[in-house]
This record gives sequence, structure tokens and C-alpha cells, in this order.
Amino acid sequence: MKLAIITALWGRHRISEACLSYMATVNPPDTEVIRLAVGSEGAVSRAIAEGAGYHYLERRNRPLGRKWNAVSVAAKKYNPDALMVIGSDDVVNVQYVSAALKIIQQEEVDYTCIPQGYMYDWTTGRTIFLKARVVIGSGRMFSRRLCEKLNWRLWKDGSEDRMDASCDMRIREKYPESDGFTFKPCSVGDILIVKEQSTNDGDGTNIWSFEHIARRTVWLESNLGVVEKAFPGLFDHEGMRWYI
Repeated sequence: MKLAIITALWGRHRISEACLSYMATVNPPDTEVIRLAVGSEGAVSRAIAEGAGYHYLERRNRPLGRKWNAVSVAAKKYNPDALMVIGSDDVVNVQYVSAALKIIQQEEVDYTCIPQGYMYDWTTGRTIFLKARVVIGSGRMFSRRLCEKLNWRLWKDGSEDRMDASCDMRIREKYPESDGFTFKPCSVGDILIVKEQSTNDGDGTNIWSFEHIARRTVWLESNLGVVEKAFPGLFDHEGMRWYI
């Protein structure tokens, strides 16, 4: 089994360094893992990616759809059996990756992802457990069959935000259920989404901030100790302990 993991870098350097370094340790048994990152900040992005063992490519940050498509297309040459998409400020553990691969390979499902997980506020240490109304976008995994149907371009090139929705729309357009598309959520394993409580992108509230997402999901207070057990070694990285 061969898995390609792709991510995109922009800002949040310490968080990205910690998350990519952790993901470099996620190696399911009997699986060859290829990791690729696309960045837009030259030597800074390259150092973070290559320092964690990722293949690196440089592209403009905008539009985001074209940037993400550049790294998904780049994964094609490695001929993976499955492709996993994850944000550069998110991590999943090996239990999830192993279970998701089993769904893709043994059950011949085209698309899986995790419906619940943890969110960690990098600025305060606050941790919550959230349950998405549908699914959590980061950590989603796709079959090679689906990637080929989309010509390895999983997003609309011109997309600038709501990238999960952009991907979903492209799947519906190019690979509908009537064509054999299959989806199944994965209930095994954990995802951690690292956010900042107060984040502003220069023209209003960032809809992906910790504060905003917490308002839009079903969630429960959790604690850092639970998360540390789910992701052993992650919080040894100084980039995850900014608030202390």
C-alpha cells in the first residue's frame, strides 16, 4: 500500500514545523508514505517542509485552489493507492490513518474522513472536543480511483476560501454517485486542529479561528492531558507550547 500525504504552507511557521514533524512519524504498518508540501514563502517554507522530510514545491499563495492542485498533481507521479489532505496546522494519529486506509483499500471506498476530533488553542492551551455537523475537512483521504476521475485536481483552480466545499463540489461534478462514487466516515483514531483564539486576516474575523469554529460546532471542554495521550510526542515540540 502506498499513501501520499499532502499539505500547504503559509505563515504559522512554528505550528507548521511542529505539525509536519509529528506527521513525519505517522507510519502505518505495511505502508509506504510519501509526503509533499507546497509553500509560498521561499526558503522559509522549504526549510519547514524539507526539515520534516517532505518533498517541496513552491507556488504562489493565490488562488488557493491552484496552489493545492499543484501539490495534489505532484503526488500523481508517485502512483499512490490513496491520497490524504491535511492542513499544515493539523495532525492525525496513526490509528486514524491505518483505519482510513483499510476503508479505502479493503472496502473499496473512494472517500473517507473523520467526523469528530480535538481543537487546541495555541495561544491559551484551551482544548475542546468537537463534533462536526457533517465531517471535518482536514485529514480526508481519497482513493486513487477518485483522484484519477478528477485528474488529480481536487479543487476548483480559482477557489480562494472554503476549500472543503470547493473539493466537495468538484467531486460532485466529476464523480457523482451515479458514476459509482462511495463515501464512508471513519470513526477510529483522532485529529487535532491547532488554532488561535483571536485571529484576524486584515479585513475582518477569520472564519477558521478557534473562537469562530467553536461557535459553529457541537463541542465539549476537554483537557490537554487527553490530547497528549492521543498524540504522543507532539507537545514535546516547543512550537506547540507557545502560551507557556
